[in-house]
Amino acid sequence: MGKDNQMYYGSGGVERIGSDRREVSNTQTANRPTFPPTPTDNAIRDSKRNIGGFHDLDVYQSSYKAMIIVFKEILPLLPKTERTDLYDQLSRSAKAIPRLIAEGHSKRHQNKGFQKYIDDAHAESNETIVSIYQVRDLYALGKSIDRCNELVDIYDKISRQLFNLAVSWESFHSRKQQRS
Repeated sequence: MGKDNQMYYGSGGVERIGSDRREVSNTQTANRPTFPPTPTDNAIRDSKRNIGGFHDLDVYQSSYKAMIIVFKEILPLLPKTERTDLYDQLSRSAKAIPRLIAEGHSKRHQNKGFQKYIDDAHAESNETIVSIYQVRDLYALGKSIDRCNELVDIYDKISRQLFNLAVSWESFHSRKQQRS
C-alpha cells in the first residue's frame, strides 16, 4: 500500500488514514466546534500503530500466547483415554487460531479471502472455549480450574477482537468500493 493508503489496527479494529481519511474528517467536522484532544483521544491515537505483518496484531499475539499455555498447562491434565478426542480437538483448535490469522493477513488484499480466515479463526476460538470448559469440568482440580477460567476469559477476548476486526474490515472494504 502507498503512504496515503496505510492501514492502522487498533484494539480489534482497522482505520484507514491518508487523503481519504482527511476528506471524511473534514466532512464530518465541518459544522462542529473543535475541542482540544482529551486523554481518551490521545490513548486511542497512541493505541493505533502501523502493522508490518500478522505478528504485530494484538489478536495474533494473544492467541499465540494462549495456545502455548494450553499446550503447557491444560493438555497435560487430560488422561490418555482422551488422546483421540478432547486432547486432539483442543490442540487443533488452539493451534488453528494464530495460523488462520497469519494466513488471512497474507490475503488481506482480498476482501472475501481475509474475511473467511478471520471468521474461521473466530469459530476456532469459540470451539477452544468450549473445549476448555470441558477440561475444567471433567478433569481440572484446584489451581488448574482457575487457569482454565483465565483461559476462557482470554479466548473470549480473542473472539471479540476477531469479531471487531471482521466488522471493521468489512466496513473498510465497503467504503473502498463506494469510492471506486
